[in-house]
Amino acid sequence: REIHHSVKNNPQIVPSLLTRQARRIEDEDTRALFDESCSRIRSMALIHERLYESQGLAAIDFAAYARDLTNDLFKAYMAGPSGIRLQTTVEPVQLSVDTVVHCGLIINELVLNALKYAFPPGREGVIYIQVEVDENSECTLLVRDNGVGFPEAVDLHRPETLGLQLVHTLAHPLTGRVASGRPGG
Repeated sequence: REIHHSVKNNPQIVPSLLTRQARRIEDEDTRALFDESCSRIRSMALIHERLYESQGLAAIDFAAYARDLTNDLFKAYMAGPSGIRLQTTVEPVQLSVDTVVHCGLIINELVLNALKYAFPPGREGVIYIQVEVDENSECTLLVRDNGVGFPEAVDLHRPETLGLQLVHTLAHPLTGRVASGRPGG
């Protein structure tokens, strides 16, 4: 715990430095890449913060973490009033650090994707985060939105974007799967 306390601010410094550097970038696409990297690092830094606040060092209160992470994403990516709302239904559950890292990055990628692409200007909607625990203590994480959906050209089973590739990679060890609500998705 003492070691963790002495280094807990280090993960929070990295996105701050990247954000400052990104301000100097004039190319919008490059700046967006910096912003996405900062978001990923912030989601992991939040895990360190939650771990420090927990009673033990083996498990994290995932409900609190998921709420904080999604609220941070909304604050970072929603400039001004918007008709996009967040609805979270997360049952209380303690998860291992490794599981929280995977789930946190999955949430990060999918919520960012929804904020960026699911709701064109003027379109209102909801991003839903749901975590359920069944009678066998198995957890189900569901991230969805009621936006415009993935374009037909996006192959969810062989994604080309780093974000969706990360989602697939992170879901695999959790025996998770990636699916869309569109026919054949």
